[in-house]
Amino acid sequence: MLGTPRDNAEEIVEHPQNIDLHISCESPSKTEIITAIKSLRNNRSPGIDNIAAEILKTDQHLTAELLLPIIREVWETNRIPAGWKKGNIIKLPKKGNLTLCKN
Repeated sequence: MLGTPRDNAEEIVEHPQNIDLHISCESPSKTEIITAIKSLRNNRSPGIDNIAAEILKTDQHLTAELLLPIIREVWETNRIPAGWKKGNIIKLPKKGNLTLCKN
């Protein structure tokens, strides 16, 4: 029954199962980068770099080829470029009285 302790609860806590999650620590491959590019949503505002997803998707293989050395460098050095940490937030007011926070 839901909320009732199981008879083997202590056994589970004291002897957790050894689960292999198959998580790779290797830097992303070109194929993984292409998959990530394909998953980008269209018709969204571009980031601070002004590169829209549609541009990256135009030639996914070339985009991945150009991004691969940059991504590998970030992966291996564990240092993210400062420009990747920046973004623009733009307030889009709703209809109505703009002096009210809800608008």
